[in-house]
Amino acid sequence: MHFENLSTTLLFIGLALVLSAISIFYAFVLFQKIKKIKVGHERIEEIASYIHDGAMAFMRRQYRIIIYFALIVGGLLAMTEFKLCPVS
Repeated sequence: MHFENLSTTLLFIGLALVLSAISIFYAFVLFQKIKKIKVGHERIEEIASYIHDGAMAFMRRQYRIIIYFALIVGGLLAMTEFKLCPVS
């Protein structure tokens, strides 16, 4: 393959996509490995369920904040694009 025909930006984007795919595959493999481990103690499973519930509540709150932020920033960007909001 001749790399001199590719732009540097395209090369970096391709590299980022390949490395991202490798990272996602590795995370999936680790997830499968961890899911196979059996927990033999009932109290540990109970504590794990409490941690999971707390983590999910945290994530719901974070996603709500991110959605509001994205909508506000997107609205401001749209207003500046259509000249509805003056930019200094």
